[in-house]
Amino acid sequence: MDEKNKKPNYKHFYVYVIDATRTANQTIEENIKISTANHFVVTHIVGNSTGIYQVQFRDSGTNKHWQEGLMNNVNVVGSAQLPFELPHPRFVRAGATLYYNVKDTSGSGNTIQICLIGYELQPS
Repeated sequence: MDEKNKKPNYKHFYVYVIDATRTANQTIEENIKISTANHFVVTHIVGNSTGIYQVQFRDSGTNKHWQEGLMNNVNVVGSAQLPFELPHPRFVRAGATLYYNVKDTSGSGNTIQICLIGYELQPS
């Protein structure tokens, strides 16, 4: 296929939802699998919880953490009214696994939802 007829990449709004339940002071690393059909670009992070917690993300595609260590949720997870906008969007390759480590720091049970907001990008 010549360049003139090459299908362009498209952007499609998408949200990956993380639901996590933790007992008092519990830390668990879990993961979500990114679609094999499309790359994902994270532009915003929002969430809510019944208590405070810390979180850290790691991308299997690059095997790099998104931040140096666990961060308090108020520093990296915004709200629906005031989403946390990433200073630079995070590109996650199609088929990659995104690991998230969530540690309850409330001292009691905690129900957490984190939404990674962005768009899918068709591989070229």
